[in-house]
Amino acid sequence: FASETPPETSGSAEEPQTSAAGDGGSQQPVSGEAKKSLKKKKNVKISMEAMIRGFQKFTEEDAEEEEEVPIGSQNVSAWHNVPHPEERLRFWSDPDTELNLAKNTGISVFRMGVDWSRIMPKEPTGALNEAVNFAALERYKWIIHRVRSYGMKVMLTLFHHSLPPWAG
Repeated sequence: FASETPPETSGSAEEPQTSAAGDGGSQQPVSGEAKKSLKKKKNVKISMEAMIRGFQKFTEEDAEEEEEVPIGSQNVSAWHNVPHPEERLRFWSDPDTELNLAKNTGISVFRMGVDWSRIMPKEPTGALNEAVNFAALERYKWIIHRVRSYGMKVMLTLFHHSLPPWAG
């Protein structure tokens, strides 16, 4: 789902940039001077099998024939090439897309989690009934029935580091 977009430039090269550690990435930001000197080496195919599989070999002689790579043409840069949540998190509103993919790949057990922020969006201060979102529970029940209608069993993850803000 990632699409190539150029990085946003917001200030000088000396300005600290945020890292991608929050989303599990470990890439460090590229400094201004390093961005200017990004170069791409030309490739040499090494054998017919390698050509079929897409393997490429880079040689030292190719270093002399380097070509410039425009800034922003890197395929994956976690800090500026993040897919939009509205494009990838549609399971709640349209589970059939994911369920079709799972069934077509031969999956027999479908793992799904519970978002406690949906079930209990407000802190229970009085009666528990007042804090529970029963519409969300009904939606989860409907989704579980959909999973079963595709011929799969449900593995329900009750806690996967998801707590409502009031519980954290």
